[in-house]
Amino acid sequence: MRLNDGTIAQRLRSTISQTYGLFIGRYVQIVLNGLAVQPFQIPIGGSSEVNPGHDEYQEGDVRVRLFASLAAKGAQQGVAF
Repeated sequence: MRLNDGTIAQRLRSTISQTYGLFIGRYVQIVLNGLAVQPFQIPIGGSSEVNPGHDEYQEGDVRVRLFASLAAKGAQQGVAF
């Protein structure tokens, strides 16, 4: 491995991207040799085949819907009334 062949820089970029992926772009910007390090995209719950978990309970005129994800349709802060 030579210093000028880019291998060390690429490994460092990859390590930084994975280690600080949740912070890059949101709280910090990291630049390595003049190029911005892009955050590692963590694939959490991303599938068109999986529906978000939810439950619904109704008693009389009161109906409560609980969602496992804030991104669930119509959910606000995890609970929709």
